[in-house]
Amino acid sequence: MEERVATSAEAANEAPTARKKPRQIPSNSSANDATLPAISENPSGTGIRGSMHGDIFQLKLLMLFLVRGITSKYKFQLSTEMPGQGGKFDDLVFHYQDTPQGEYRYRYVQAKHKQGEDNRITASDLLNETNGDYSLQKYFRSYRNEIANPGQNVQDCIICTNIGFDDNVLGSKDFNLTLINSDDTLLGIKQYPNFDKVPARYQLNITRLDESKIFELLHESSEIHQLAKKLLEYANPKNKKKITNNVAIFKMYQVALVEERVIDRETWKFHQEFITNSDLLPKTATKFRDVIFKFWNKDKKGDRPAHEFNDYLQGLQFDCSKDFGISKEKSDKTLDDVVTDEQIEDFLNKLVFAVDMPNEVRLGNILTEEVGQHFNLRGFDFQSSFMLEKMLDWLKKRQGTVMVTLDGNNLFEQTRQKMVALRATVFSIDFRSKYLPSDFLNSFQYQEETIAKTANALRDFLNSADSQ
Repeated sequence: MEERVATSAEAANEAPTARKKPRQIPSNSSANDATLPAISENPSGTGIRGSMHGDIFQLKLLMLFLVRGITSKYKFQLSTEMPGQGGKFDDLVFHYQDTPQGEYRYRYVQAKHKQGEDNRITASDLLNETNGDYSLQKYFRSYRNEIANPGQNVQDCIICTNIGFDDNVLGSKDFNLTLINSDDTLLGIKQYPNFDKVPARYQLNITRLDESKIFELLHESSEIHQLAKKLLEYANPKNKKKITNNVAIFKMYQVALVEERVIDRETWKFHQEFITNSDLLPKTATKFRDVIFKFWNKDKKGDRPAHEFNDYLQGLQFDCSKDFGISKEKSDKTLDDVVTDEQIEDFLNKLVFAVDMPNEVRLGNILTEEVGQHFNLRGFDFQSSFMLEKMLDWLKKRQGTVMVTLDGNNLFEQTRQKMVALRATVFSIDFRSKYLPSDFLNSFQYQEETIAKTANALRDFLNSADSQ
């Protein structure tokens, strides 16, 4: 079969390549609002539409930072989901310098897009101790372990979402949310026309002196607290769970649990020194015992005597794999992972909630307007669609890549050249339709098919003349 070159419209529907994370990425045609069917303000569909709206929101946020970074003449590096960078805030990493003499700063963004825009961020969402979308514990662990570094100048870590806070959260002293009134060149959004929500940015204005459950929650987010919870869970005979190195937290601390005399390998019970809180017990193990006691006491819903806790520990039996506590490569994890008040305050000073942001459809309209201003065009979305398609090509690359200021400028230049070519094409079509006689348009001189046939006939004639 004869090969042919696919049109741009066909090429836009090609299957996306794999990314770092195993999730579906929208095709080029999905990124372009102009090619999508109308989407309702509160879509409730499932399947492809229900799964890719978050990816499109993330893509458009990346383009928003790119466009505004170029417009503001910043020197920057823009990346997304780079291995080892950003932790839970890796959807967008913007490393930039706003003036030639200014310091480089990092802005980390986690994008959370909800189709049900009437949903609200509740207290239980924020206090969630697992992996909820708005779990403070989850984001604090990530910031503490993967972002906080004396060598990094972190401006903020942003949870960017198109829903807002529940009224009970806004009025709660536990969170003490404070509205940020300063302008944000990169993320600031004015109230969108015909949209009753006002985009806003908030911070949790809490210190160690406040009687807030947030500090207690974040103190309990250390790996030692997670390990204590896991041990109690696996020690419960009702659960019938076996401790193996397949569980990440056990694999990291298996050697420490044995060497610091928490678990006795001979009996597969708590070590006797740990049970009696012996003076011979290492200080780290003593603190770990206090953590377990606190969880146990909380579960009992009241202050219980120490001997009752000792009896509880004495009666527990672990089911461990034979090689537990024996590692070919000794773990460097010890039982001293303690969260400090300073670490919590540092995190809260950097954490920003950008709420009631435009959804991915409205954000696309904002991009059309801002890119159009760059090209002195209004109400024409070709240029923003072209740039969004190029951004999507970048986003789909298998290996994480960084887009720098030069790449952004080149993208604007590619778009300008595409606009010039489009204008020339439009002019050519308009000229033909307006100024060439209709009989000429229909003649063999103009019809490409007729020209091809005439050329073939002429070639055959010349070949036959040569043969004579």
